[in-house]
Amino acid sequence: MVWKERKEFSADLKLIYAAVNKDAARAALDDFTAK
Repeated sequence: MVWKERKEFSADLKLIYAAVNKDAARAALDDFTAK
């Protein structure tokens, strides 16, 4: 991973782990894998 992309990567992971339910986590994970 390029250092410049680390901040964006971390923000995307936080969306997954901070999701309020499974559906929100799945949607965040799907968005993450699409990148």
